[in-house]
Amino acid sequence: MMKTFSFACFMLISIFGFTQNQNEIKSSNVKTTYEEYNFLTERYGYDDKAEMLEGYELQDFFELTLEKFNFNYKLFVEVNTGKTKAILITITKIKKKDDKVRFLCMPINNGTLFEKFNSEAEGLGVSMTLAFEALNKALLSKLIDEKINVTTKSNNE
Repeated sequence: MMKTFSFACFMLISIFGFTQNQNEIKSSNVKTTYEEYNFLTERYGYDDKAEMLEGYELQDFFELTLEKFNFNYKLFVEVNTGKTKAILITITKIKKKDDKVRFLCMPINNGTLFEKFNSEAEGLGVSMTLAFEALNKALLSKLIDEKINVTTKSNNE
């Protein structure tokens, strides 16, 4: 199960690099730093008084509710470059009395932090992990369709 999850996460990040040649996946020089990762996983969301890290903003990317889970993906963007440095994933398990909220940071082009991300994702719990894996497969399919079919079609018109 986790191999599929890891593959889906890898593909989610890699899909941003698709070019018109679908056999080629490019990578940028953008890389998530430890400071950025730690801010999103340790301060943001957990500290109500925490201000956004200077020079960054969060932009809405994708939100979906599946059964008793709400998933919210936000792009963590460096304002002066306009580059997405990471993806903040907020997972909420909707409960009657008290919602359970988890924050994950999907890093870009940083293998060490990606291993940490995978480890943290594995610790979500069984039901949350299964729902997260199902969502990532759906999101991956949507991104592939958008990048390959929609982009290619509009470029060929």
